[in-house]
Amino acid sequence: MVRKELLKTALVSLRMSDRQLLEEVNILAMAITGVSIIDSEMMNKYYPEDEKQHD
Repeated sequence: MVRKELLKTALVSLRMSDRQLLEEVNILAMAITGVSIIDSEMMNKYYPEDEKQHD
């Protein structure tokens, strides 16, 4: 759980602008920690324009 919070904090502080990169980092984090650190709610919070494209 500590790893998950640290990774989430690191990702948010980086303020990544590329959603694909963020998804790739999440996959890597899942491989390391066994849990997803980015959920769809968080993704939509940081990338609301992408949510509209999927409608």
